[in-house]
Amino acid sequence: MHQKQRMLLERTIGASSARRRWSTALVSAVALVSVFTPPAMAAAPSATEEASGMAPAPVSDAATGSSDEPGPVPPKILGLEPGQSPDPDAVPDIAPSSTLTSGMLNSWQEAETPTRAERDGAKVPGCAPYTGADYPHRSSTGVAVSAHGWWKKGTCSNGTATVKACLYEYYTDDTWRRKACNTDGNLKPGGGSARRVPVRKNCPSTAMTTWRVHVDVDVNWEIDDGGIRYMTRNVACRKF
Repeated sequence: MHQKQRMLLERTIGASSARRRWSTALVSAVALVSVFTPPAMAAAPSATEEASGMAPAPVSDAATGSSDEPGPVPPKILGLEPGQSPDPDAVPDIAPSSTLTSGMLNSWQEAETPTRAERDGAKVPGCAPYTGADYPHRSSTGVAVSAHGWWKKGTCSNGTATVKACLYEYYTDDTWRRKACNTDGNLKPGGGSARRVPVRKNCPSTAMTTWRVHVDVDVNWEIDDGGIRYMTRNVACRKF
């Protein structure tokens, strides 16, 4: 091979190798940028999207599991059998005396207080906080029904809990219908005016009606037995 031809071949091979090395380095750099780019930067809209006003579709609450109230939302109606619908003609009223009970439930949908054996059989491993509640009563300010929920540590260790208090009104189809709920997701134990969850519902009528308050305590970052305390009383307050 002539000297000039050999030199030209060597230059061609060298340039080709350099291009391959540069291409490999570029691919590696892009891969590193992809790995280390924060999610927020990766999800940012492009300049074209910003100019056109088209932004990525927002993620719905249903997709993220978020809710206005921490934890599971209590049922709107208690006392229905599976597949049963509430009577559209039912109205608030005074409940039969046999339903004017108070106690502990294993779940929101449970109709009556379980026996001790039933409660012991339903317990899950974990601590047992004390769930406190007062009777529904007429508020000292305005025509309204009011109640409160609180907790004490019992056998639990952590110092805060999510406490939910809900008011249910009795209807003539033997159901209890939720009228108000309130939640404190960082409540310290003890009770008293500073450590309790108030729940209240204004009423357009002072007709005597049966109300229940249900209080659920979920100790934060600790497994507990999940019992729900309910208290029942007739109150001169009716909400249609």
